Amino acid sequence: MSSGDYSTTLLEQILTFHSTLVRLDANPVLTIITGAGTIGACRNHSERKLSALETLIFDTQYAHYQIVHTVTSDEQPYDKGNSVILSRWPICVSLQYKHHHLDKLEYRKATVLPVETAKDISWDRPILYAQVQVLDIGLVYVMNLHQKSRMASNVNGQKSNNNT
Repeated sequence: MSSGDYSTTLLEQILTFHSTLVRLDANPVLTIITGAGTIGACRNHSERKLSALETLIFDTQYAHYQIVHTVTSDEQPYDKGNSVILSRWPICVSLQYKHHHLDKLEYRKATVLPVETAKDISWDRPILYAQVQVLDIGLVYVMNLHQKSRMASNVNGQKSNNNT
């Protein structure tokens, strides 16, 4: 496995997931890569790449898979939270969706006291969609969607304390 400039914790996670991924021999593989490393092409330009993913799949069957991942508006991987699809079969189409069908989202807690003003909100991560050409089957539609789990929101006037 190649080495990168990773914290011990990340490298341990990569090593653990590496052996599991090899045994799994999955296709397609859907995953979330938590960070994109940076390599400097020159002083004024840097390119982000999925170095943790490259380290994870180095010297495995997945190193030869086709890879698509979410990108920012400047076509770079996100600093964190990249959705990734890997496939041994050809990926014919890949798209991502983030605020494509809604101009603006607003949210306010319905039961908060006193009533609060609605706030603009946005999705943290885009949805990654791909069409994979599977031998003897045809097109298979794959979607990688990260649904975030979080602690319950604090609603003013509705909680006695953090535990109640």
